[in-house]
Amino acid sequence: MISKMLKLGAVLVALVSIWLGMCFYTTIPVKMGFYRFLSTLNPVLIGIMPIFLEGVPWGYTWEEYYSPETLQLLKGQRAIVTGGNSGIGFDLAMALFNNGVDVTITCRSELKCATAKQAIEAEGGLNKGRLFTMLMDTSSFASVRSFCENYVTTFSDHPIDMLFFNAGTNFIKLKNPEDNPDCAPKTAADGIDYLFQVNYLSHHLMYRLLEPFLAPNARIVHTSSASAFSTFSYKVATDLETLHGCSEPYLKSFTMENLSYGQSKLAQDLWCKALTRKLGLVNSNISANAFHPGLVNTAIFEKITAVSDIPNQAFMQDTIIPKYAWQSPDGALTGLFLATHFDSRGKYYHPQAIEVVNELAVDESLQDKLWDFSEELVQDYLTPIRGSVKAENEVAE
Repeated sequence: MISKMLKLGAVLVALVSIWLGMCFYTTIPVKMGFYRFLSTLNPVLIGIMPIFLEGVPWGYTWEEYYSPETLQLLKGQRAIVTGGNSGIGFDLAMALFNNGVDVTITCRSELKCATAKQAIEAEGGLNKGRLFTMLMDTSSFASVRSFCENYVTTFSDHPIDMLFFNAGTNFIKLKNPEDNPDCAPKTAADGIDYLFQVNYLSHHLMYRLLEPFLAPNARIVHTSSASAFSTFSYKVATDLETLHGCSEPYLKSFTMENLSYGQSKLAQDLWCKALTRKLGLVNSNISANAFHPGLVNTAIFEKITAVSDIPNQAFMQDTIIPKYAWQSPDGALTGLFLATHFDSRGKYYHPQAIEVVNELAVDESLQDKLWDFSEELVQDYLTPIRGSVKAENEVAE
């Protein structure tokens, strides 16, 4: 009996190995529509990698973005891209710059800003705009406010047309070995859950400070993640006791889940929906949306490898990511779609420009509670910034 079970087990292992080999080293499953079928079972998988879109029309293409119509729309507009020195932020800034937009990228150091500026300007085409760099660290409310004050002082000649809330990170190591491993690290400056502040809360503050200086049809775009589907049982914290209570482990390394990261990304989707409702679909033309770039081959995976203990890191880093992930700049395309389409408001998208509904984000009561909680946490930095920008018609004249 035991012998038969061992033989059966060996057969099953062989079959699984053959199937995995087919998945990773042949195009047979793709041609069979296997991945496309999987994405119909779970919205998290929609567009996560190119193979999941095999045979599915893209909702937006590079040809559309680099069309004369889009150039006419964007040329001369102003955009801010937080964390624009690397990854998706760099690709967003590059594409906007190459379509005539005056782009300001924020970085945490002068060196990062200078390196990114040199690289972007070196690739600029015939329709390039202007590129500016400014310092900002989203782990510090004071730094965010300082940036906003400097920006308004420097660029008072034109309203802000686009805000790309892109700066963010994922896995962060606990600095002290004695810290509770179930508690996410906190920011040094403000003592807030690091990922919640860096990925979400500082962008809320940034919006509130720059709100008076936005163009009437400004577009606000959050770089989000499918991790928004994987969060704590309470979805997002709406009080400090819950945010820092450590009632559930924030990191589940064996399933590659960082629930604190997922919370911060779900907060972005909730925030876009809350703002859309507050502005009103009739009385405002400002749009706020979030998008998942997909699994993109960027430096963030090197950071994850360096600070986490996820099994099979080398296989992910050396095989899956280079071969199957989206390559730059395709991860930025959906964000650019949201910058050029004014009829989308309070929505969430996967590559390429495919709307996905996260049921965790549709609760209007949760949206409002998160907004109020965010206001509470940043209230000491909300003093209005003095200054003004010319209205669009004045600029045109």
